[in-house]
Amino acid sequence: MRLFLILSVFFAVTPHAALATPDVSHNSRTLHRVRWIQDIHTKKSNVVSHKKLLLPQSANRTLLRTSTIPAQMDETQHLGSSELHEVEGADIQAVIDFLKEKSVVVDSIALAAGNFVSPERASQAKGTEVNDEVKTLISSGPAANRIDIVFMGDGYTASEKEKFFADINRLVDDMFLGNTFKSYLPVFNVHAVFRPSGQSGIGKGKPGNTAYGLYREGDTLRAIFPGDPSALRDSCNQAPDCDYPVVIANDSLYGGLGGEFAISTSSMQSGTVVLRHELGHNFGRVGEEYDGGGYFGANHADDVDTIGWQHWAVESSTNIQEESMIARYLAWPWHQFQEGQESQFEANFKSNGQYSRTSIRFSASGFDEPGSLDISLDGVRLQFTEPTSEDRTFVDIDLPQGLTAGDHRLIFSATSRSPSTDASMDTSRNPSMDTTATRGQWLSSLTVHEYAANFPDSPDVISAFPVFDEFRSVAGFRPTNESCLMRNMTHEHFCRVCQENNWNKFLNKIDLIDSASAIKGTTGIISGEVSTIALGKFRQLGEGPAGERVEIHWFGDGKELLEFRDYNRWEAKSPVMVQRLEVEVKLVSPEIRRDSLGNTTQRIIVRTIAQVH
Repeated sequence: MRLFLILSVFFAVTPHAALATPDVSHNSRTLHRVRWIQDIHTKKSNVVSHKKLLLPQSANRTLLRTSTIPAQMDETQHLGSSELHEVEGADIQAVIDFLKEKSVVVDSIALAAGNFVSPERASQAKGTEVNDEVKTLISSGPAANRIDIVFMGDGYTASEKEKFFADINRLVDDMFLGNTFKSYLPVFNVHAVFRPSGQSGIGKGKPGNTAYGLYREGDTLRAIFPGDPSALRDSCNQAPDCDYPVVIANDSLYGGLGGEFAISTSSMQSGTVVLRHELGHNFGRVGEEYDGGGYFGANHADDVDTIGWQHWAVESSTNIQEESMIARYLAWPWHQFQEGQESQFEANFKSNGQYSRTSIRFSASGFDEPGSLDISLDGVRLQFTEPTSEDRTFVDIDLPQGLTAGDHRLIFSATSRSPSTDASMDTSRNPSMDTTATRGQWLSSLTVHEYAANFPDSPDVISAFPVFDEFRSVAGFRPTNESCLMRNMTHEHFCRVCQENNWNKFLNKIDLIDSASAIKGTTGIISGEVSTIALGKFRQLGEGPAGERVEIHWFGDGKELLEFRDYNRWEAKSPVMVQRLEVEVKLVSPEIRRDSLGNTTQRIIVRTIAQVH
């Protein structure tokens, strides 16, 4: 895949000559962003970063903007014991006052002076600085008014630098030129930071000699943990900005983590699958939609009466209601198939015989040979699409009938196979390092659900679909059945509720207007110009939904100047005699139906510049 740099220059066609873009760098302010980790039990806080960015004077940052997300999100460990908090604003004293209100201990003088260094970085020995190599892959606009995503890699040695950039470009292409994030692309800048590791691959059981100390806990393909978060923050801050840090492990198999860092691997099969799900958490500040996870945010409601997505249900043929389904079995077995009795896994459950169809979903790894896995339900062999790789694979088995009343037995049987003899997979010389070595055959997760006859199975239906806790009790509700990648990781799309929520989160961090200016002659304003985020007719990046548009309205002394509507550049045939010139930009998108904070409209006073003769 290609490494690409995109610089966007976008203007609408106007009936007059183009104007030179005025230099606004001298008329700027500073945006301050502070992040801290807080233990949810002791409430002890640790400030981990302070970032300063230059803002144009037109930036609408008068209010503090805050967000919170669990510091780590593992598929089976719920929401963890700590949270990542963020506050940003142009008024450093307001930021400091907010931190004090939240009982966050910080050196206010150093923070105000811009000399703050996190305690963990200050405690590190001098002389350990590393020269990171930073490349900008996608540039859509100024860092202070874009969402900056920073990719870092762990377990890539100096000789694997080109592999790192190739892996990152492939993932970026999959993520941002593919279906998942393409409509958001004009608000993104994407950067890659390379820091060489001493060893190839990541740690097993503990961090190895790598740049950031990523490691797995064992042979199961699940969470990958960061051993050195401080080094990750340091590298991320080498990029022009770092809103969302991403870490890619130099590992060919499944693994990842959500929270402060979105972690995935370079796996050709599962790298993108994991990463888009983890970024879904981080972008939307939401929890899981699959059963047995941790739930919070816009894609979750505790009960039907508190659902926040009613405005998306108007096209549904049914009103929002609790849809009838039940979880019969729900577990993460992490069962390794071995010779003898361990060559099988048995799941036992009951049914009342009152449902109309059944769904079995499981994930497994190590089954790369045809016929290496058999599944039977109550002694009847099931037909299913077999996994075809060593990597962790998700499989669905849909049965057109419900279960009979009584006890049921679901058996997974694995065939034995010879261990790999590939010398490249030998870990004897570095037993602490993880590799692509054969880990055996594993059953990772398993769920069994039944559905009522009137259960709405269409992906377009938005309603109240139950999620179940580890005890198979209803733990709340999600918007759709299986049409969101936050529930079904193999899906490429967000549901409409999550898609809108992501937009709202992005637009709360940035402004629609990059800059605006006008030239004033001796008798009035003779021209105006506004630079916006390149959405609607200004798009050059990504693909927007049908019906997306950007409206531009100019106002003189409070009255709209209709002759300049929807022009981002204009020259007046005769001077406009007004004292106060304003411009309003509005984003209209079928992906956003509710904007409770008013972020889809921005109106500012236009800075005027005297005409130069």
